[in-house]
Amino acid sequence: MSEFTLGYTFKVGDGEETEVFTALALLEVPDLDGSEAAQIADRTTADTGNTKKYRLGFEDGETLAIKVKKDYTDAAQDLLRAAHRARTAINCQHVLTDGTVTETYEAPYLVVSAPTTPTDPNGDGDVVMQTFNIKRNDDHDITEA
Repeated sequence: MSEFTLGYTFKVGDGEETEVFTALALLEVPDLDGSEAAQIADRTTADTGNTKKYRLGFEDGETLAIKVKKDYTDAAQDLLRAAHRARTAINCQHVLTDGTVTETYEAPYLVVSAPTTPTDPNGDGDVVMQTFNIKRNDDHDITEA
């Protein structure tokens, strides 16, 4: 893997059959330290004689805070809000480039929380920072170009 110092782009998928990803204008690049593989959740239950039982879903993928300026005309923010309301996973991409190599990390995420405050709550004309909290729901697919 290269040292990526030039560029980071966060993209949100539209969920269509031939998925199109839209870049989201970020105020801050999220911390991507929690890049461990998602683990299948194991549970011990009385109905299985206290043996391990695996359930559907993944346990504790990383949660990211995606900080933006709230904009109701931004298509990527609309997709995140819709996924939050529907409580469905949405495919997202982290695109890293150093000017010659581009790596794309793609995975489904659950939108845990979406901004609910007004765009300009104090009326001074300066749009405030808003946060979408998203949680990885599966392992990343990694492509390099």
